[in-house]
Amino acid sequence: MKLKYRHLVILIFLFSLLFGGIIYWFFLKQSPRQLTIIDDKNQFLKLNLIIYTNKNTPQNAILVGNKIYVATKQGKIQVYDFGGKVIKEIGENILKYPVGLAWTDEQLIVSDNWLKQVYVFNEEGKLLRSFGKGVLSGPAGIAIKDNKIWVADAGGHSILCFDWNGKLLVRYGSGQRTVTINGFAYPNGVLPVEDGFLVADTLNNRLSVWKKDKPFLVWDSPAENQPAGPRALVKGTDGNIWILCNLSANLLVLNTDNWQVKITGEFGDGNFQWKFPTGLTADNSGHLVVTDAGNQRVIIYTIK
Repeated sequence: MKLKYRHLVILIFLFSLLFGGIIYWFFLKQSPRQLTIIDDKNQFLKLNLIIYTNKNTPQNAILVGNKIYVATKQGKIQVYDFGGKVIKEIGENILKYPVGLAWTDEQLIVSDNWLKQVYVFNEEGKLLRSFGKGVLSGPAGIAIKDNKIWVADAGGHSILCFDWNGKLLVRYGSGQRTVTINGFAYPNGVLPVEDGFLVADTLNNRLSVWKKDKPFLVWDSPAENQPAGPRALVKGTDGNIWILCNLSANLLVLNTDNWQVKITGEFGDGNFQWKFPTGLTADNSGHLVVTDAGNQRVIIYTIK
């Protein structure tokens, strides 16, 4: 009996080694390479304008011509001129908690996290249509590419792509919070690119890069004093990907040629400091718009 018991123990041990080797090969050795983070304190941005929203807590903002559209926690879109004056309000009796903003073809696209829908307004503020009811669970960041509307559904732990009329084309993610590289945990930002998309996977604290429907690279930042809480991402006119980190109050500058990241910004209330920033957008003129929710302001920069 003792001999049989020893044989059983040896077999279990050998099986454990074999199983461990398989796990290593498929999940570690084959895992995407990590990004290299370079702590660079040089300023990459030039300050243009600061808009203070006073008692209205901003969640996101976009620059359209000489107007700034600001999504507020108070359930409306406020339109500011460059003098900081509110010249129009949109969706006050329609929206509850607008988060994502995009602009295309003279139309304003807004995701509402509480109402779990996406709303499309014309330039005058008239509601044209809405979609996503029963499909979205907590939409956050949105992006437009090739007449398709991409939505980071934070509440649904998914990335969804709709056609221009609101028909669902494809969904990525299981709908459940997961740490595996083919899933998400409260993703708040999405950026469609050639042959794929990038995701600010917020609670997994990583950037997922998908190509041809498969994640090929994952950047994790689990260490203390590292960038934390990726919330939004855009492509700048400099060709780099800019990533806003909410918890660490940083902007990361990702060079996709060498996959290196440089860091700028820090926690505070200075011109290049932020407190729990929630939004980041860009235009074709070299501007970056940071929504500094903790300081109740919107800051417009120019990329150097």
